[in-house]
Amino acid sequence: MAKRRASIVNATSARLRTLAAQYPAVPGIVVHVLDERSGLSWAGSTGVADRATQRALVPNATFRTASVTKVFTAAATHRLQARGALTVSDAIERHLSAGTVELLRAGGYDTARITVDHLLTHRSGLPDHALSEPYFQAILADPLHRWSREEQLAVAMSLGAPLFAPGSDYRYSDAGYLLLGEMIERHTGLALGAAFRGLLQTGSLGMTSTYQENVDAVPSGAGPRAKQDLLEGIDDSMIDASTDLWGAGGLVSDARDLALFVRALVGGRVLDPEALQAMLGVASSNPGAEPPFDYARGIVRVQVAGAACWGHDAFSGAFTLHCPGLGITVAGSINATEFVGAPGSLSVAIEFAQGIAAMK
Repeated sequence: MAKRRASIVNATSARLRTLAAQYPAVPGIVVHVLDERSGLSWAGSTGVADRATQRALVPNATFRTASVTKVFTAAATHRLQARGALTVSDAIERHLSAGTVELLRAGGYDTARITVDHLLTHRSGLPDHALSEPYFQAILADPLHRWSREEQLAVAMSLGAPLFAPGSDYRYSDAGYLLLGEMIERHTGLALGAAFRGLLQTGSLGMTSTYQENVDAVPSGAGPRAKQDLLEGIDDSMIDASTDLWGAGGLVSDARDLALFVRALVGGRVLDPEALQAMLGVASSNPGAEPPFDYARGIVRVQVAGAACWGHDAFSGAFTLHCPGLGITVAGSINATEFVGAPGSLSVAIEFAQGIAAMK
């Protein structure tokens, strides 16, 4: 097993260097590998955490997880169902504030027909306000504005009528996960970071560096923050975290914590078998995407070396992926978006997993 561990470390390190050379727009890449066959738990990094200072990116660097947060949001929602607080077939109006329901209805959304599961599976008809031109322009005009969930939902409502009838189609939507975040907060009485820790028992999984940015205190064991390039000349430190804080995103973590969580989740250590089966039930297939993926509930399924793997990626460059049949988990961040010339982070995760799977 020592030989396999060394081979994985050497090959993954080489792939890190190759990616850095291939994509000069990427400031740095960090990855954590868990290999059940050899018992390996290893993190590697290349590049810088801050272009301005040329501070080196270290393996325990922390970063915004952005949409990888959706895995936590979906898992927490299923924990609430297991506790009897809600069912995913419920109409969303049963679990939202009166103000939110009013805002959605004024935008043309039938809150009695949209279910919790429609939000989980991106089949609600809500748009993805996070990548809309009006939202981008508002952020750039005042990058330090403290955005509320309500303000973001108002942007989503301004984008026009519902995209389709609930349940009839798929469209990735951060707005839907903002609503799930509100439900979690209302049912627990806690901010999302604390709610995740309680519902998902992240501490028992050995996670030490994950927190809700600008809401939780930074854990004492968290590594130094890496900056993530969002647009030409703009990194995440220049934009208030509230632009992506309320359920669709919002966590800061490191590669190790993300690897531990996705492995424990898919491995059945976070949800009971019934809840896990529900969360991993594929709702939409996207064969034309690159890479092709199937969307379940807050988590995607992709194929690696003929095996089903589960994870998520993020606009910010974060990624997490677990392949139970291969016993391989990879997680980390490329710390840059495709808008500045970075590769898609899910594709990077698959490349790392494929390289490890090819080893004897």
